Amino acid sequence: MLKDLKKSDFKKHKLLGKGKSGYSWLAFYGSQPVVLKEMHNETVDYYHFSRPKIQLEEDSYRILRTLDIRIPRMLYCCHNERFLVKEYIAGATATETIIKGAISQSVWQYMLSLEQKMRMAGINIDYFPDNFVIDEKNVFYIDYELNPYSSEWDFSNWGIYFWLNEVGMRQFKKTLDASYISDPKNNGKPLITPALSKQRDNLLKEFR
Repeated sequence: MLKDLKKSDFKKHKLLGKGKSGYSWLAFYGSQPVVLKEMHNETVDYYHFSRPKIQLEEDSYRILRTLDIRIPRMLYCCHNERFLVKEYIAGATATETIIKGAISQSVWQYMLSLEQKMRMAGINIDYFPDNFVIDEKNVFYIDYELNPYSSEWDFSNWGIYFWLNEVGMRQFKKTLDASYISDPKNNGKPLITPALSKQRDNLLKEFR
């Protein structure tokens, strides 16, 4: 675990993504690649933060560590400057894999088993595909967000539609127009079409 560090001790290299709570960067501490996450003050219409974001991340990490799922280690957490440092997991994001049409049967099986494990623990994680990295053998949940379980926001009823929407995800990444993947009339909800619903139903029948 790193100790007594400032944000300036890390050299930012590349923006990896922006989420509801912060901006994540590929950064370097000396020659060591890490993920530097800086909390922001931006609000989200469909999501309420019950406590300071940095505290929520730290608390959620501790809970996730008890559940025996693949997540990056937290290396440092600074409440004063509101940033944390995570282990960098090399590999393609699930979004990149979706766009290539390369989600394997084993990945689908893992995601549905992960959902079951989270349901039994009374937890939802954020199943949006940017929050997962897939390497040659494993799937990692690289975010620390968690919420009380609700079927409305689990993988089978929420996240899976983003994972199945290969064409929409490709257009979203090209244009940043969220209407390709999200319901414009319902903040936070995925775009659900008859074709996506049929794919979803077939997947659930296959793996359950």
